[in-house]
Amino acid sequence: TGIAQTEYERIHGPGTFFILDIPGLHQRNKNIEAYLPATAKHPHAQEPFRAIPSPDNPQWTDLGIWNIFWNPDFPESQLPIWSILCEDALNEHFGVFRGFWACQPDRLLPRAIGAFKTPGLRDLSHSAPYSHAGIADTLADVIHGYITNSDLARKGVLRNGDSHLKNIALIQEDIPALRAFLRSLNEDYE
Repeated sequence: TGIAQTEYERIHGPGTFFILDIPGLHQRNKNIEAYLPATAKHPHAQEPFRAIPSPDNPQWTDLGIWNIFWNPDFPESQLPIWSILCEDALNEHFGVFRGFWACQPDRLLPRAIGAFKTPGLRDLSHSAPYSHAGIADTLADVIHGYITNSDLARKGVLRNGDSHLKNIALIQEDIPALRAFLRSLNEDYE
């Protein structure tokens, strides 16, 4: 949805996440201590791509699934993540052989940049702040984020945004009705 990009660019300025130098699969896995999260096998890993963005450390950001996909320290997670990323890649490519090419791990890793498991829609009023990083305080903030990121996707400057984002066409007048709909999904258990 572009939350990682939004969070990073609030600190470092517009367009900075789009040009952030993120290593490819070979470089990343060759230098696990420099790029990937700390684990029992690598307790001293620096994990710059699993960190909260900081003005003092421009390389720090949270790339989400990128930290786990094809990471040798998480073998049990690979098939489910690969399946999701590959399915998305296949939706963009036609033909069996082009599909196989698109589903190679080194080609899928960029699709994992800033990808996070999306929470459900029920009981949103009880779960603020929103997003994996908690950067949206209200449902209106979430909707504004989608408006902004869909515009960035249409301009081609949203790094690894979901392909459906560019199809979102919300305007200011839509916000109250959409917010009311999302609140209607609350379960009355109080």
